[in-house]
Formats: sequence, C-alpha cells, structure tokens
Amino acid sequence: MVSAKVVLEELAAKNFESLVGVSEGVWLEAKQSPYVFETPKQKLEFAKDVSALANANGGIIVIGFDTMRDPLAAGEQISKVCPFPVSMVDPEQYRSLVLEYVYPPLECVAQIFEGTGGKGVAAVVVDGATSRPYIVSKMTEETGQIIGAHFGFFERKQYRFPAVSVARIQQQLSAGQQWASIDQRLSAIETNVGQWGKSGPTPKNVGITAEERKQRLKVGRITVGRDESPLVYLMASAESVCDFPTLFKSRLERIVRLIENPPQPRPQGFEIWADRTSEIIEGRMRRNMIAGTRLIELWKDGLFLFIGPGDEDFLGWRMGGEDRPIHISNFVLAESILMFCWLMKIVFAEAEPKPPALRLMVGFDNLGRPSGPATLSSAPEGRMPVAGNTRTAPRSNVEVFQLADLEQYDPQHLGFLLMEDIYHWFGFDSANVPYVDPSGPKPLLKALAIIGSPLLEAVATPDYS
Repeated sequence: MVSAKVVLEELAAKNFESLVGVSEGVWLEAKQSPYVFETPKQKLEFAKDVSALANANGGIIVIGFDTMRDPLAAGEQISKVCPFPVSMVDPEQYRSLVLEYVYPPLECVAQIFEGTGGKGVAAVVVDGATSRPYIVSKMTEETGQIIGAHFGFFERKQYRFPAVSVARIQQQLSAGQQWASIDQRLSAIETNVGQWGKSGPTPKNVGITAEERKQRLKVGRITVGRDESPLVYLMASAESVCDFPTLFKSRLERIVRLIENPPQPRPQGFEIWADRTSEIIEGRMRRNMIAGTRLIELWKDGLFLFIGPGDEDFLGWRMGGEDRPIHISNFVLAESILMFCWLMKIVFAEAEPKPPALRLMVGFDNLGRPSGPATLSSAPEGRMPVAGNTRTAPRSNVEVFQLADLEQYDPQHLGFLLMEDIYHWFGFDSANVPYVDPSGPKPLLKALAIIGSPLLEAVATPDYS
C-alpha cells in the first residue's frame, strides 16, 4: 500500500516517475507547480491546504506533479511529473508561513528533491497527530485584504476540502467534534418528525410508511443543502418493526463505526461515505454529513439514507461539465449501487429485532439542465471506453426499488435488479445493463469486474485510522 513514507522514499531516490498513477486521497495532495506567495490570498491558500491535512491526521503535499481524473476512481490521479527550478521553493518560507497563519503551532517540513539541470520536485510533510483542531488564524475579504479577527477551519475528506459550516465549528469547540444543526428551516420539519409514533403504539409488523420515507428524505435533502441541486440517494427501509439498540450508546459501538467509517473494499472507490463524526438527532437517528455534498443517516427504527451529488462530483464523475447535460457514469452507478446493497447487509445484521425484509431504493432528482436531460450509456465506461448506445432520461427524477429477503440476501443480484430498473427507465433492454454476469441461475452485478475482488462475507469493525 502506498503511504507518505513510501512517497518520501521514492522522492529521495529520485524515482519521481514512480508516483505516476498514485491517487490523491485523505493524506496526499499533488500540485503541478510551487505555491506563489505574492498576495495574502495566495498565502492563505497554502495555510488552508496544510491545516486541512493536519486536521485529517496529517499527510503530504507533493509539488511538481500534474493530475487527472481517473474514470475508475474517486479523486484525481498523478498523471505526469512536472519538474521546476528548485530555486522556486524556499523551505524556510513555507515553515514560517505555517507558523504565522496556522494555530496552534504546527510542524510542517518542506523538502526539495533535485533531479537534473537544476530542476526537481518538492514535498511538504504535515504532522497532524497532536493538537487538533488546527485553524487558519486569518482570513481575507473578497478584495484580498486580511481580516485579522476572522479564522477558518478546513479538513480534508477523502480527496476534497468540503466547506465547514459555522455551526459545525461552534459545536466542535463546545462538544468535541459533534455536528450542530445547520439550518433553521429544518426546525419545523424535524419537530414533526420527532412526533411520529407518539400518538399511540406502533402497529406490529408494520414498517416505515411511504409518507415517512418521503418526509425523512426531504429533511435530509434540505439538511445537506442539495434539495435544489442534482442529487442521487440510496435508501434502505425495514419492512417491519426494527431497532438498532446500540445506536446511541457510544461512538465505540460497531453500528456507529459502520456509518461513520463505512468499509471500503476498493481504495478511492465510489462508495458510501460522509463525515466521520455523527450527531444524534432527537433521539431518533444518527446523522453525519459534509455540508453541500454528502449525508448519511441511520434511523433507530430501521431506515438508512445516503445522499450524494448527482453531477460531475459523483454520479457524473469525469463525464463533462456544467455547460453540458449530466452524463451518468455507469461505472459509478454500478459500484455505488453494489456497495450500497453490500453495506446494507452488514448494517442490518446489527439490528435487533432484525426485519425479515428490506426495501432498497435508488433515486435521482434535479438531473435536468438547460442544455438537456441526463444521459446514460449501455457501454462499460472504464479507462478504455467503447462505443455504445446512449439514451436520455424521460424526466429529471426517478426512484426505483427492490424488496430484499434478508434470509436470502444476495448483494450482487439485488444490485443487478436495481441497475436493471434504472436502465429500463432510460429505455434499455435488460441485456444492455453493463458489468453483469448472466451465466448463473440469477444475473449478478459482477463484483470482480467493478471492485476487482469478491465481496467480503464478514467485515471487521472499522476504526478511524
């Protein structure tokens, strides 16, 4: 496995080309050229990058490496080496800027690795193991002028620096990394949600109703800030009485770790994840999210919800831009559906009582653009795309579902059935669904073709490393 230590060893040995193909992630960021420190805004950009890595437990910024989006991996991948004159990096300047802009004091070491002709690459090694959270002690106005009384908090999540709300900063300061409610628009809705079931006993063997699912999805969409933006959601709902008895006991409980740090069979895959700190909402569910981007909720009575971007940040990964119709990456679609079906088997194994059946749902909304409706192709869209038929969505939103028997639960078959429903909605025949193994008694969404390995039957309790 590639690590910061391995990267530094390769750089010290001048094996710069060995980094080509390495993906950016929570501990690694790549820059094509050195930072420029001519304006306060440029200095603060560097401070943001360093503090975000420190708040994610440290990492390394490699300088002199261009990146490109990999169609089969979330985030970007180093694509080529771009050596620069080594005189462009002054390690002491990098160190002094961190000391000036980041609080508490943070150890940051810039190193130069010279190749030939006075050119080379550099690395900034960031330690984040001791005094988190780190804040940027100054911010700028739109004019670029320093505002000394303001500060910023940044934290790297997987391959990105999501915006952190003021509410979250306040809650972290007062309650140790807990999330606070971010939008007063939700108060009336969540009050209503909190009253569900309080007028009388819940009927036996009755699952979560369609109206309840609709209301909870609406709250989630508003909470994460994507109600009017392109989105995809994956939802699992118990079809009878269900409970997660340890959901609110402690963050050390397996069920909490499963939703705060979901298992990821493939590094940089298109899986189900959000923030790693959840909050308890009204004693009814745990929610963890990255504002504007991703949300995970697990309700104590048996409903799981994931919301993610429906555009080029996730569902349409590496498939165009905002000036074009959204093209759904069928590889992202297949992997996220497969991982959802697999994760639900693991999550609902922690329920007591366990429901005999789940309703698995996949939905899209707001996928239409002025440039046209969303599109989907029948050809596998890997690193070497092949020609295939492309069809347009009949409208901007849809929800498909499958009922799953937990005693005979097969994530690969259920994944195929959900993919098949989506392809039917786009006007394709079942034979056009990609990444499918049709050879057995039931067609399967092939894990080997998508994640490169079989699905694990058992998963260890995730940690936070």
